[in-house]
Amino acid sequence: MSDSLLTAYLWCLPVILALAVFAWALSVWRKSAAIVDIFWPLFLWLGASVAFIQSSQTPIQLLIFIVLSFWALRLSLFLFARNWNEEEDRRYAEIRDKYPSGYALISLPMIFIFQGVIAWLLGSVFFAVNTVDGPAGIYSVLGLVMISFGAIYETIADWQLASYKREKNPQKAFMDKGLWRFSRHPNYFGESVIWWGLFLAAIPSGQWWVVLPPLAMTWFLMKFSGVTRAEAGIESRRPGYEAYQLSTPALLPDLRRLARSMQRQS
Repeated sequence: MSDSLLTAYLWCLPVILALAVFAWALSVWRKSAAIVDIFWPLFLWLGASVAFIQSSQTPIQLLIFIVLSFWALRLSLFLFARNWNEEEDRRYAEIRDKYPSGYALISLPMIFIFQGVIAWLLGSVFFAVNTVDGPAGIYSVLGLVMISFGAIYETIADWQLASYKREKNPQKAFMDKGLWRFSRHPNYFGESVIWWGLFLAAIPSGQWWVVLPPLAMTWFLMKFSGVTRAEAGIESRRPGYEAYQLSTPALLPDLRRLARSMQRQS
């Protein structure tokens, strides 16, 4: 990483943390720490923006930045529409129950600052991508394709889930249509593809550590705040989900089921 990009990366941390403090203040007013989910993609977008501004702004870097901007802003607006007037997510409600008297102050470092720092660390891959100068190589092009595919895939999955929730069908406790037929969390799959696309685009930078952000994000999506957390105790809330779990992969789509579906449609 060049000295200018490294300096920009270091300065990016206080900027992200300032946004995290603003989000925290908003959460205290709204009495819901779930607001941090709305700001999470914006933390990442800040890093991507600073990295692009400080880069040589090649055509491939511009295209990657445009796709990342679409992804982050679309996801933030989607989460805003979904969560703003909803009850606090049980992840944060559990922390509130654990610290009832000092929750407002505890939530600042435990939730908002923590997520801001994680976004800053993961965002290091944005800066690696923007150290690559010259004509676009095969890794950069493949990375752009994967990032675009992941963003579109996640958008479709979110749209399908939102449409299902608007129907409010009492006969069906969970979504298993569309992309949700092929994996239980296609939105998480799309997001993981974005990060592995960033890894491909960062390979020409020659930095070995660029594999760490996608590995960390995949782990987060599977074990920390994603699949495992979302499905904890889910059978008691959504009857029939256990059979869906046994027949449908968590993250990677069932390619055989996808192929059979495409054959029927052709």
